[in-house]
Amino acid sequence: MTTHSPNRSLPRLAAHHASQHSAASVHTLAERTGSAADNNYSKSSTSSDAPDERDDKPGLSPGSNLVARLADVPIRQHGRQSSVLVEPLLIYSHKAETHRSRMRHHQSLTRQARLEAIRQAQLKPLPDWRVILRNLTAWTPDATPPDGAKADVSPAEVYRRDAVKVVVPETAVAELLGGVDHNLWDIRKRTGCELKLYRCIEQDGSSALLLSGTDRAIARAVTELLRHTKGAAVTPSDGLALSNQDGKADSKSDKSTSAIISTEIDRKAEFEPYLLTRSANDIPKPAVWTKESFLGYVAALVKGQLAPELAAKVYPGGATHDDTVIALLHGVFNEEGTRSALSTSAFKMALAFMAQRGHRHRPDARALYVRMEMFGLPMDVETYNILLASTAKVRDLRNFDSTLRLMNGRGFAPDLTTWILFMRVMESEEVKRYIIHSMSSKGLLDAPAAVRLVAKEMVAFDIDRAVQQNMDVPAFLAEQESRYGPAWLSRDAGNKVLEVLGRYGRFDDCSAFLDVMARAGPAAGPDVVSFNTVLTHCKVQHKLGTAICTLRQMERLAAAAAQQPRRTAKKRKPLAPDATTYHLLFELAWRRRMVSLVGAIWRYASLARATSFRMRRRAAAALSSSSSPAATGRMITARAILDDEARADGESARLLAAAAAGGGGGAAKGNSSRKNKRGPSWSRLGAAASRYYAERYAGWEPAVPLGEVLAEALARDGDYLRAVKKAAAAAAAAEGEGADATAAAAATAALVREPMSIPLREVRGSDDGGENGGNGTEELTRRIYF
Repeated sequence: MTTHSPNRSLPRLAAHHASQHSAASVHTLAERTGSAADNNYSKSSTSSDAPDERDDKPGLSPGSNLVARLADVPIRQHGRQSSVLVEPLLIYSHKAETHRSRMRHHQSLTRQARLEAIRQAQLKPLPDWRVILRNLTAWTPDATPPDGAKADVSPAEVYRRDAVKVVVPETAVAELLGGVDHNLWDIRKRTGCELKLYRCIEQDGSSALLLSGTDRAIARAVTELLRHTKGAAVTPSDGLALSNQDGKADSKSDKSTSAIISTEIDRKAEFEPYLLTRSANDIPKPAVWTKESFLGYVAALVKGQLAPELAAKVYPGGATHDDTVIALLHGVFNEEGTRSALSTSAFKMALAFMAQRGHRHRPDARALYVRMEMFGLPMDVETYNILLASTAKVRDLRNFDSTLRLMNGRGFAPDLTTWILFMRVMESEEVKRYIIHSMSSKGLLDAPAAVRLVAKEMVAFDIDRAVQQNMDVPAFLAEQESRYGPAWLSRDAGNKVLEVLGRYGRFDDCSAFLDVMARAGPAAGPDVVSFNTVLTHCKVQHKLGTAICTLRQMERLAAAAAQQPRRTAKKRKPLAPDATTYHLLFELAWRRRMVSLVGAIWRYASLARATSFRMRRRAAAALSSSSSPAATGRMITARAILDDEARADGESARLLAAAAAGGGGGAAKGNSSRKNKRGPSWSRLGAAASRYYAERYAGWEPAVPLGEVLAEALARDGDYLRAVKKAAAAAAAAEGEGADATAAAAATAALVREPMSIPLREVRGSDDGGENGGNGTEELTRRIYF
């Protein structure tokens, strides 16, 4: 068990307080001696009384400098008796957060016990992370810097920049940029060779490719280019080294470098997720199977995100959307008519979908891999990294080892992603440091992108240590920059920081860090997951007011992003609440018996088709109860779910009757048993109530942000609850004095809530540049009252 200091604030950093740590407790990464410090951190070398300054030693590579800087950073002790694969139990000041940590620890233990039972049943050898690390080190070629080789590296493994030039006709450029399986980025993934395309740079109008990498990587890339690019020719690269290691134009060349496309910059995803409103079975197949149409159909299957409340409607037989999609993927990859249209890109897209759907679908991923290998479909390193990622997610070290051996047996060397995935398997900070040291010895940390990935894996330990050392956000940011460089912050790393700060209840620091992420640029800007992370801890710690403030901050940052130039705003997904956001807010309001809040959140979520399963269950409970709060012991009744107009039209009775007819009437009973509540009729009732608003107000959207409505609703609910409490106290006093208690009780029941309304406007297209209508009031023609 790891116990954390119950500090409630983050005062300004005065020093590292390194004197609290035993300098002798840890001398090297290979051996720890001495006792643990009170806050369970120990120094990896000598202590320091001030924050580390970024002082890179001359003559050392960037990776070696990173290792040197980490040597002075305390290591959180994992416990000698704990597995490095088990998440430790941490103690927080809030009991609910400690309980969540205990549950995660228990789930981690249970998962490892299950994997161990499977290993013993299959008579497999016991995995050892040290052996896997040695194999990774042996199988990974040295990524030496361009300015020369290391002493123990053969000339064939030296990284050569702009070593080979391949001239390609302009007619082949389109295929190199957007073709299936044979574009520049696919070639880089398969060969490890970086490619830069210079458009129309030759005298005859042809384009040129410059290849950088080791001799082996360049040879494989040249072979692929000559095989799949008609008219390609290899020529000496002298005189066309248009860029140096820093990417700046070489003064030796007088040629224009305005049209350069480099694989060092990832291209934008070709297929984006979309909202699916029908069954995956209804997605039409193309009339003719080509590589492009096959890839498009697979993307339509795996990128579609079904609206939650439509699941029971489009899959009435009880099948899940994931199971349906996976069955369709197996079918289309097995069809004889699609054999000539199969592509590695489509295969990896389907493989990633299966591998990301949990342990239950890992056999589907393996079966698809085996089948495609039998068909002779070309594989690449990314294929095996997808399989490794599925094992890393569940900390399955044995299958990680077997997949890594399979990868090596097929002739593919581990790359940076493989090493990062191995780091992700481990829960121990000390083991992660071992891995970082080995990565540095192979030259994998010499690229800025590599340090950024390492920072993402280590940032949870860094921010936890910062809290223990009483740092504020600016001091933490300064230390991270001194350790990893100015470009350390990514969106995923920022979300991990928010998770740790939220566990400690540092919501002011969460707000400040969200603003830091927003200023850091599109690559690090907060997304809906960032805000949902903070809202999750608001829910755990019952911080309703803080949750509404967090929502309003999200709306403020979304409005600011919408004002950015269009070329910048298009790089990130619009910041808006999703089903998780509505669920977290709804649960907070429900537990506090805030009727107006519940009603507002329910209607916004229904209009967005983003209600969660739990929300629909609670809505069904309210609809099936009587209108009296005493019937359920709550103050959330049907009025919070359906407005007066709907109930006057008999909508409640219609929904109840339809649900009863669909599942035996279990949901029609206000005090139905838990068994009946789990029946199909109960889920249909909540889903039908959600669809009511989505269908009735189709083509309309709220004209004001949800945060503004919730702020008003919170004030109204507070006034109403105080009035109820006052009236109840008066009724109790009247009864004690022998007065007319009936009259006092009647006065309590006569309290009426002031109705609220949500103004609506017609949904506008995206051709208006992000604006939502004119400056008049003509669009506020409809309202939802509750």
